[in-house]
Amino acid sequence: MTDITLENLLASEKVETADSQLVIQFPNQKLPVGQHRFSLTVVDDSGNQSSAAGVTVIVTDTTAPTAVLDLLDDQGRTVTNGRIEFGSGFALSGKRSVDIGGTIARYIWEIVPQ
Repeated sequence: MTDITLENLLASEKVETADSQLVIQFPNQKLPVGQHRFSLTVVDDSGNQSSAAGVTVIVTDTTAPTAVLDLLDDQGRTVTNGRIEFGSGFALSGKRSVDIGGTIARYIWEIVPQ
């Protein structure tokens, strides 16, 4: 078994090993969501080369994003106790919301009846 990082695989384009298994590690760079094609060609001890065999790897994003909602006063400062002076403006910020497999595409705001 041979280990290689995605960065090294992308930099070298082709990797030749004596092992029948290549383990791709992702310590820094991740394979983006979508389809990625990989191929394998083998050579025997007489130097005969096979046709390429291929596989399509589909990286999916099934992890829900995390919504983070902050309350800001009319000066743009974070309000930690949830209290706003009567008649004062305020802002709701979802800037700190995250998605590990992509980016936030939409924000859906609503006032919840009590």
